[in-house]
Amino acid sequence: MKYKRLSTAAVFLGAFIGAGFASGREIALYFADCSPLVPFLGGLLLAVFCYFFLLIGSYTHGNPKLLWGKASKFADAVIKISNLVTLCSMIAASEITVFTLFSFHGGGVITGILALITVVAGVEKIKLSNFIIVPVIILLIATLFFKNGELFFVGKVTVLPAFSYCTMNIIGGGYLVSTMSKGFSKKDCVITASYSGIFIIILIMAVFFTIRNTQNSDMPLIEAAKLSNLALIGNVVMYLAVFTTITSCLSIVSENKPYAVAIVTSLSFVVSVLGFRTIVDKFYPVLSILGAMVSTGYVFLFVMKKRRKISFTPPEKTVFRKTLTL
Repeated sequence: MKYKRLSTAAVFLGAFIGAGFASGREIALYFADCSPLVPFLGGLLLAVFCYFFLLIGSYTHGNPKLLWGKASKFADAVIKISNLVTLCSMIAASEITVFTLFSFHGGGVITGILALITVVAGVEKIKLSNFIIVPVIILLIATLFFKNGELFFVGKVTVLPAFSYCTMNIIGGGYLVSTMSKGFSKKDCVITASYSGIFIIILIMAVFFTIRNTQNSDMPLIEAAKLSNLALIGNVVMYLAVFTTITSCLSIVSENKPYAVAIVTSLSFVVSVLGFRTIVDKFYPVLSILGAMVSTGYVFLFVMKKRRKISFTPPEKTVFRKTLTL
């Protein structure tokens, strides 16, 4: 169970640490001019929502859609659209990163094909890749922070950016871990969410302090790395973060069906031509709204059904019944 907790936390982190985060673009978009308390709160909220999604997965035997009943198609559509947008931005980012590293075009296609192979191979391969890659990302971001970070404690204190940042990120990672928490106890959910929250808060704060003077660039963290003569490290962080998020998003949108994986990957290539910054700046705020709607709905339905003592049969029987009290 210890390995399952760690691997599930690694999947959540992998879904969270995408190109938007690793480039610093997300942090600059949501937290520019904010006090450090605001991104800290955003990370704390992510841990809390992660806990609820893990509980939901445990309660529904890894099939969270059961909570929605007849409205499950709506919730499913919102989740898939949100992850598709994120996937497209990741493909666009991988094109930039590969070109920066190796000076040739086609990096988006290569990355998409690698992700396709990983997803078709199954969820265990996704968990394994994230379990290996996430620690490397943490180490590289820590290196950039200690090299170029600048601590400061001024700025606006407001809750809305923290909540919006949380809901934008939770819609993919939260749903994904809820499909993996079958058999989790409340203790398992607390420990897994704690692992995720601790590392997420550390990473958010490290990037926040590192991009202090580069917030206006397309990729603030990469620009900060260049200023410290660490461009190679910055781009490696970026690419690894891109790959973990692509596999997570592709898995959710395609439901791991080989033909769907191929179709979704091809569609993402087309949309990615809009460019990384355009997709992040224009569409991510919309994802925050969609994420708030669906995540709040999940938590509300979970609490209501628990109060009414409704329990679910295993996933192969998609009906629910009242729990009998002897």
